[in-house]
Amino acid sequence: MNHIHFIQSANFASGGGIPPAALFLHQGLNEIGCDSTLVGGYHSGEKPTQVPPGVELVRMTAPRRAYYSPELPAVARRLVQPGACVHGHGLYVYPNLVFGSLARKRHVPLVYHPHGILEPWVRSRSRLQKSLAMFLFERANFEKVALWRALTAKEADQIRNCGIKAPITVIPNGISMEPFEAISSDAKKIGNRKKLLFLGRVHEKKGLDLLLHAWAAIGNMRADWELVIVGPDEGGCVARLNTIIEKEGLSDSVRFCAPVVGDAKIQVLQNASLFILPSRSEGFSMAILEAMAARLPVLATHACNFPEIATEGFGWLSDSTAEGVGAMLKQALSCTEDTLRQMGERGREIVAARYSCAAIGHQMAAAVEQHLAKEL
Repeated sequence: MNHIHFIQSANFASGGGIPPAALFLHQGLNEIGCDSTLVGGYHSGEKPTQVPPGVELVRMTAPRRAYYSPELPAVARRLVQPGACVHGHGLYVYPNLVFGSLARKRHVPLVYHPHGILEPWVRSRSRLQKSLAMFLFERANFEKVALWRALTAKEADQIRNCGIKAPITVIPNGISMEPFEAISSDAKKIGNRKKLLFLGRVHEKKGLDLLLHAWAAIGNMRADWELVIVGPDEGGCVARLNTIIEKEGLSDSVRFCAPVVGDAKIQVLQNASLFILPSRSEGFSMAILEAMAARLPVLATHACNFPEIATEGFGWLSDSTAEGVGAMLKQALSCTEDTLRQMGERGREIVAARYSCAAIGHQMAAAVEQHLAKEL
């Protein structure tokens, strides 16, 4: 069987979102002996310098958010053949139109991976664009999808709430452990203060405003700490957050940094002592998996859909409120370095055992065999 994955962007280096999640699933399937190909787009001047094995790139043209590629239909026609299983990562974009229509025409099974896009908070955004996509092609694709992959049980419920009758399998994201092998378990303190790290898009849904209000509220408990926010500014969010920082008098303990990739990102994780993701909405965070792989205890909200953080003892959870995040911060910052180190090791053990590329690849291959054997 040949697994064909399509994504709107081949920006694998970002470390977050759909591109790396799809890439690691593709790699996991290859690791366990399945044939897998991944197709992703790039804009002019942004072509990845290193292309992973089994990845095909297509050039996209403006407008950027349409993810239109004149090269994509020909690539899709070559790949979508009898015996293939087509995996769509994400919703409402041009690649779904191309691959979905071919899967229907050639009677090839279609597997959809919404990656949190059906979460209510996300569904409430860009309603016009999504309604148009549903009318033009996604409604027909939804009727064709033979298997849905949810990242969590909560997402499976969200899929069902959209009226989906097809089978749903729950398989989380995976991660390659190799880049994190060099990160040691030594105490992580660079400079005069320990670092609480946020790594991801600086966006409203990430709850950084909640974090800043909580950071102000804990007062002297943050004296030995610095909050480091690393990631791209989206929609002018940094300016709004700087207003809070100025009002709360936090300029001496909060630092924004540009996005990092590759070895630079590994270094940022190496230098941190704790990782925090105070989101209002998440699918299944790649950043949390990276933090676990880097031996960082994790602070997150229940909206991150990762209850094991608390139940298995490698971090803390809170509601998506400033009060909840503040209480969680007090617990974490009160811990000794030995306790933090032990929690980090526990998270590392769990991500290596359950969320490696191969582990996720095995789960996906088994789900396809179980649910789609007759169609293949």
